[in-house]
Amino acid sequence: MKTQKLKKFFEDFAIEVFLIKQVGVQCAELNTYTAGGVNMIVWLNPFTVEEFRDWVRDFDVDEQIDIHRQDKRYCDAFSISNSVEDFTEYHARMKQILKNLEDLEEGYQIFTVKTDFIFSGNFKVKARDVNEAIKIVENDCGLVLGGDIHSSLSEETVKWEFDMHPEKKIKISKTKLNMEIKALQLVTFEQAKKLRNLGFNWYKQLHGKYEIKTGNKCSVSWHESDNGIWEYTIPAPTVALVLKWFRDVKELFGEIIMGAYNECTGKYLTMVWNIEGDCIREIDVNEYYETFEQAESALVDELLIIAEKEKWTN
Repeated sequence: MKTQKLKKFFEDFAIEVFLIKQVGVQCAELNTYTAGGVNMIVWLNPFTVEEFRDWVRDFDVDEQIDIHRQDKRYCDAFSISNSVEDFTEYHARMKQILKNLEDLEEGYQIFTVKTDFIFSGNFKVKARDVNEAIKIVENDCGLVLGGDIHSSLSEETVKWEFDMHPEKKIKISKTKLNMEIKALQLVTFEQAKKLRNLGFNWYKQLHGKYEIKTGNKCSVSWHESDNGIWEYTIPAPTVALVLKWFRDVKELFGEIIMGAYNECTGKYLTMVWNIEGDCIREIDVNEYYETFEQAESALVDELLIIAEKEKWTN
């Protein structure tokens, strides 16, 4: 499978993909998370379906638990049973992604088929007036899938006549990401301004906007896709979209890793690479962040600095 097609496949599952070439070989780093929020970096060398298949098959839940429970903060946040449940679910999810990938190779796609089953019929209700009859149907009549039409009242009060075969309406659409996009982190107000000046124009999808208020203050809200141009507002894309823009347009690759330096263990570091795989920004050991989100925002700042320098140099 071609590199860009494979990259897009993983990104459709909300997995960030960082492409890196090593000695002429196309490699990739997948930025994944467990349901409990543990950041799992998957290194694929080379970046192929076969390599991902081997990684999934070699993944050992017990081994991952042993590694992570050496970190005191992890132990404080996760009991052993929590760890087992978290990594077991993560492994199952990666196996499902692999299954989808193998199906894609064979020409299959995953579709979500939205379906409405509409049963039409009549309830015959013994009541004093039509309003009482409607209230009885609303409160005391129903249908359970796998069961039958029923009423909490006696047959003397309520009877029904319904066709056994419902009307079926379907609408087919390709599977969307199973996530709430509005929970994604937006760039800051200052970052949004710099991005606009750099020519960022990826506003053909859901994004936020900063509305400039009196006293140079601003508020943020979400908007559906449009051209992202407003007189008193600054469009605010998500951090994930901005990192993808830097990779695809500016050919700058950001990387976030969990520190492995004594006092930094368990904290997050950031690095920036160019398309040739050369490290442009080697992060000082003292520059580490408590959360992945802080590191992501810092990474955007670094990429903006580099891109702005290139803009004025060219």
